[in-house]
Amino acid sequence: MILPNGTVLPHGLMNSGGQESSIAAFNRSYKNTGLKAGFIVKTYAYNDPENISQLCTEYDVQTMEQDENKGSTSILYRNCISSQGFGSIADFLEFTLRYQTYQAKNSPSFSGQDGSVVLIRCLDDIGSKAAIVGSLIHPDRPTDITSTAPQLSGEYNGVNIAINNDGSCSLIFKGATDNNGIPTNPSQGNTTFQIQTDGSFQFSHSTITIQANKSGILNITTTGAANVTVGGDMTATVSGNTNLTSNGKTSITGKEILLNTKSDDQGKGIITFDSSEGVTDYITGVPLIPSTTIFGDI
Repeated sequence: MILPNGTVLPHGLMNSGGQESSIAAFNRSYKNTGLKAGFIVKTYAYNDPENISQLCTEYDVQTMEQDENKGSTSILYRNCISSQGFGSIADFLEFTLRYQTYQAKNSPSFSGQDGSVVLIRCLDDIGSKAAIVGSLIHPDRPTDITSTAPQLSGEYNGVNIAINNDGSCSLIFKGATDNNGIPTNPSQGNTTFQIQTDGSFQFSHSTITIQANKSGILNITTTGAANVTVGGDMTATVSGNTNLTSNGKTSITGKEILLNTKSDDQGKGIITFDSSEGVTDYITGVPLIPSTTIFGDI
């Protein structure tokens, strides 16, 4: 039997007897009240000519159903919409579900295939108006939740989020993944953001690490170059000492450079050089001021 939207009801769900068969078919079409589990075998984008609603992605869902004592059989529900978040114009949450790309077994089974395992209900109990209302854990994916303590684990297209029972959490970018959760381009990841139980956090990938401890210590490490561009004024205030070390040439360029505008008890600014030659001519290398300390109105 084929419903108006193309859903196929196998004959195996109905007795071969005439009247009882007709009643079973009617109930399957217009009194379809059960909650069903299935897996997605095909998707239709909102602008696909085969998409019925033209509002959102639709899915074909293959189910395994038991009809009283008559045995179980596979049923295909076509063009199922999926429940999404919030349901308003201003507030929304949309996502796509993965469809099956392989089936290891000849007969339909939740395991041995890589489509999303979902739950469906029929709106108004009509078999041709099936909607995806939730999902189940795929039998081929080991769970990450190994205790009853409060915790959360999730991943979507290579972005993994974890909230541990001690309150610490992490977000990991792996790059886009295939239906088995394997990154299609491993060079994209990993980029990790972690927050510890005391509020300290760390952002890192293979070349850069930014660590901010709750104690107030900030560490930034990079194996490449670092560039800071500021459109307006920039002020850096340091209460303690400041150390700048460079293994190459250090250049300071500015329209006007003021060094040590604060003065000592003599009313003069001080610059100290760790060099026996003091300040030297940049071109000739000849000492201009043979001293390691400069006093003056700087």
